[in-house]
Amino acid sequence: MTITAVHDDLSRLVLSTSNGGASAAGSVQVKITDDGGRVVATLAAQANHQRSLEVRLAPGNYRVTVSAVAVTRTATTPVPRKWSLAAEDLSDPLKVDSSPSTGTTPTR
Repeated sequence: MTITAVHDDLSRLVLSTSNGGASAAGSVQVKITDDGGRVVATLAAQANHQRSLEVRLAPGNYRVTVSAVAVTRTATTPVPRKWSLAAEDLSDPLKVDSSPSTGTTPTR
C-alpha cells in the first residue's frame, strides 16, 4: 500500500486489530518508509486493541507495510487475524479521509 503526500501533511493513523475475540499474545505492526527506504513511522497494536499515531509527512510517496509480530518467538504464538488502518488529515480540518484499509495478516 502506498501513501502520497501532496503537501506537508500532519496525519493521524489509527490501527485496529482483531482476533475474533480470542485472546492473543501477538500484534500487528505498520511501518511507513519513504522513497529512500528510511523508516519515518512505526505503529503496533496488540490483538483486539486500537492504537493511533500522529505523523508529519513531507511531500512524496511512502510505502506502508503491515506485518504480524509475535510477542514470543514460538511458532505457536497466535497473531491478530484482521486489521484496519484509517488515516485522517489533520493539516486540513475540513477535509477528512476516514475510509480505512483492511486486511489479514499472513500466517507463518
